[in-house]
Amino acid sequence: MKENIKYIEQWALLKIIDNYEIENSIATDDFGWVEKVAHDISVTFPASIFRTLPNYARLEVIKALEWCSVLSMDNVHYVESELRKTEEAYENYDWFIVDKARDIKQSQRGAYV
Repeated sequence: MKENIKYIEQWALLKIIDNYEIENSIATDDFGWVEKVAHDISVTFPASIFRTLPNYARLEVIKALEWCSVLSMDNVHYVESELRKTEEAYENYDWFIVDKARDIKQSQRGAYV
């Protein structure tokens, strides 16, 4: 399991570094999008994953904020702080880590074909 976590975290960090230029802040009067992103992510992913895979969680936050055109470090931090408030269920999410590592490895192999 530890190797899968390491693999996912390294992959996610490289995705962030290679694919995103993130401003510190952006001018927006509409924080509804940011709150929607926090809500959507909290119901899509198990809460414990955000503590187990912080780089992967940040990548998902960045992708969602970019899609909503509100990507900034201020908004990333805001969403992450909202996600930390989510109640954590005490369930085993090892399956999520195994599935995600397999998906990433398969997509990496496909990129080299």
